[in-house]
Amino acid sequence: MMNKYERSDRRIPRFSSLRWLMSVGLVAATVTAVDAQTLPKPGEEPVVVFGGFGGSVRDQMYEGCFTKFTQLTGIKVDYIESSRLGPLKAQVDSGKPEMDVTWVNGIEMPKAIAGNLLEPVAYDMIDKALLTPNQYDHPFGKYGVAFDVFTEAMAYNTKKWPADKRPKSWADFWDVKNFPGPRGMDGRTPLNGAFEAASRALGVPAAKTYPIDLDKVFAKLDEIKPHVTVWHKTGAEQVKAMVREEVDMILAFSGRIVEARAAGASFEVVPETYIRTNGSLFVIPRGAKHPKNASLVMGYCARAETMAYFSMKRAGAPSNLKALDLMDKSFVPSNHPSLKETTVVVDDEWYGNQLDALNKRWTDWITRR
Repeated sequence: MMNKYERSDRRIPRFSSLRWLMSVGLVAATVTAVDAQTLPKPGEEPVVVFGGFGGSVRDQMYEGCFTKFTQLTGIKVDYIESSRLGPLKAQVDSGKPEMDVTWVNGIEMPKAIAGNLLEPVAYDMIDKALLTPNQYDHPFGKYGVAFDVFTEAMAYNTKKWPADKRPKSWADFWDVKNFPGPRGMDGRTPLNGAFEAASRALGVPAAKTYPIDLDKVFAKLDEIKPHVTVWHKTGAEQVKAMVREEVDMILAFSGRIVEARAAGASFEVVPETYIRTNGSLFVIPRGAKHPKNASLVMGYCARAETMAYFSMKRAGAPSNLKALDLMDKSFVPSNHPSLKETTVVVDDEWYGNQLDALNKRWTDWITRR
């Protein structure tokens, strides 16, 4: 029997629905529930520089967190488009990092820690009672607070395949006979979803994805490679490919699928194909000018209210599990229990221990014609 969170075809609702969009606004309004609480005083000059992703993410961070944070604390948040391990290392190596806080994927944390690139989080600036333990009580908890559980998935053009004939799995993504048409995949180095998608297409259960058999996976990728006409390099390219109907199926970030739909694309996500992280993390570059301000804004943005707002805007999944109770129950995020059997949860340790080798093998493969 289905529970109230499920639908018969297990698809998440159309993101243009009035009810769903209104609920995002309601979540944003609930941020005031924690505003009355006194925030610590960092004792640093009132500015913090955040290095984040570009595009709509910047606006959503201000809408869901930064603007209210500045109103409450008087600390201005300056935003630069810079995230991930490469820019972090470059800034730390310069001796004068511009960023005070940035995003790093879980798979990059072992290298960031081993490379002495991070400052410990100042947890005296964070009220842990407003977070959930998985955000700070994890192998990297000394140096990072889990925030964005980003999700990748397959999406398809509903003009080509109506709901009763839609593709339902990664095996269907590979089935070019019954589902002909151009595909789109992420051409960047892992983590890009390709290994997980190929593994699932091979019939490996989601819970047994790791360790990935790379030889079998690359052989499977060889099969689909001739049908991939777009190897996107940015999230914006994912949106463009869907809006312009350059592809019929695509492996994309769930948030970019939402953006494409808002821009008029007739693409629908397939929840049975979700690939999600345990959480990308807020971290503080070693030598940051305002480490306490950084910790304060990290903790504030990771609260349930702001996480619910951000996750629903991005069609992602909140790392703060308390946020699930604040989100519209018609929206089923990738970490919802009803999708446990089909959602691949990324193994950060498997990636982190061999990231350089994986990147090289991927680059060699994708550049080989």
